[in-house]
Amino acid sequence: MKLLHTMTRAIAGPLITVFVLWTTGLSEARAAGPVWIAQIVRHIPRTEKELAEAHQKSRNASIQIPIGEPLEIRDFVGETDYNVVLRREGRKVREKLHYEFSRLGVLTYGMNLLPEDRRQLPSVSKRRILNRVDGNYIALAVRVQREPKTGAVYLYYKPFAAVGAYGDTKTHEFSALMEDSVRDIRGIGLFVEPGTPISAESLRTLVAINKNLVESKDADTGQSVLQSHYELLIVRARVDGGRVALYVFGTNRSLGRLNYFQPYAPPDSRQACTIESSIYFTKYTAARQSPTEKALRKIKLRTQAEYPMHELDAYVASQGLEGPALDHLTLVADDIIDGRIRPEPTAAAAGE
Repeated sequence: MKLLHTMTRAIAGPLITVFVLWTTGLSEARAAGPVWIAQIVRHIPRTEKELAEAHQKSRNASIQIPIGEPLEIRDFVGETDYNVVLRREGRKVREKLHYEFSRLGVLTYGMNLLPEDRRQLPSVSKRRILNRVDGNYIALAVRVQREPKTGAVYLYYKPFAAVGAYGDTKTHEFSALMEDSVRDIRGIGLFVEPGTPISAESLRTLVAINKNLVESKDADTGQSVLQSHYELLIVRARVDGGRVALYVFGTNRSLGRLNYFQPYAPPDSRQACTIESSIYFTKYTAARQSPTEKALRKIKLRTQAEYPMHELDAYVASQGLEGPALDHLTLVADDIIDGRIRPEPTAAAAGE
């Protein structure tokens, strides 16, 4: 069965090369060779200021998957249309590009409230809130799509997000709180190292920024304050014939560590989620029926390996390359996947 999705906005913009679309709005592209629906990022933000600016400027918030759909769409049975404007023989021509795609899960977020935070819930809505927190999770996914002329496989530049229920295979309804969470996971593009030609093979590393509110102590007053905190999420796709494998990484400790996450699997409990977040609520609707904003107390990560960023920087230098590890993100990801970079001994992480 084919699942049809339609993109009504044209996706094109300033050219990276004559056959690449840089997706920043409706513009045009020359119709020479494959037409890639892709936003390219050449530089990975590395400071808190750069991360905040890139997150704020990004229009690529996670796309919400509607209620009742499968969590994943496999074997390229999904279909979507992109309406683009191409230049042919000096004339602008509007065309509809028909793509087949898979939508594959990459990681899951489970929520938890500590006992003291559960006691602070409003009595009028406590049971309903806890049913949501204890029964639902957020699943992050990516679209793997085929270029229509060549059949070449590459990643879409925006992440997707769904609400799942433990033990169920269908998507559930978003609450206001969950909508706010997935809006804060924003793609910044497909990483292509400067000097690398654009091709399907080079469009298989998706980079996103995740924003959280984190409680910390003010250095001067000692009072608890809420601060925005940003980390990177990276999805690396590798294609072998018709098989697509996804490998997922994320930073923590203010980009001080790169975590290689466990493979995606629909969880049966929050403890089985890729990321388990202990949260508390900071704002409610006027009648205190539903929470609308949250902050993070702590997280637990399910990883298969962890790498201090300074060690990855040293590895890159040992390969004769200039710049930090994030300047060579695809190479670093591939070398981790292939076991050429040794991880730290531990396989569990907790952090902010």
